[in-house]
Amino acid sequence: MFKKATIFLLIMALLISTLTACSGSTNTSGGGKATNDNAAKEVTIALPVDAYSLDPYTLNETFNNAVCNHIFDTLVATDRDANIEPALAESWDVSDDARTWTFYLRKGVKFHNGNDFTADDVIYS
Repeated sequence: MFKKATIFLLIMALLISTLTACSGSTNTSGGGKATNDNAAKEVTIALPVDAYSLDPYTLNETFNNAVCNHIFDTLVATDRDANIEPALAESWDVSDDARTWTFYLRKGVKFHNGNDFTADDVIYS
């Protein structure tokens, strides 16, 4: 029997895949007039409960974790076989005593507001 979290993640993946496949070059928002410009596109997704937080450090519940996984990127990620792979970090070095980790960040990454992603952002978060 599937766990509720597994079923939820499968439904979210199907929903996102469907919405991505259906997206075109026109944009409608709130019943407004369709446009063909490069304006930001809006997607509304109905969720069964409210996310109580978008702070990834305070989350310990499957639903909120799933929401945040679609919003935030991490320095590294895991693949299907749980192997660690680069994400926002292109690569990393580990000191001989394993106490110092040096991450080399991907270039050209921007936040939603257009600001560049920097090491200061990693330190802050």
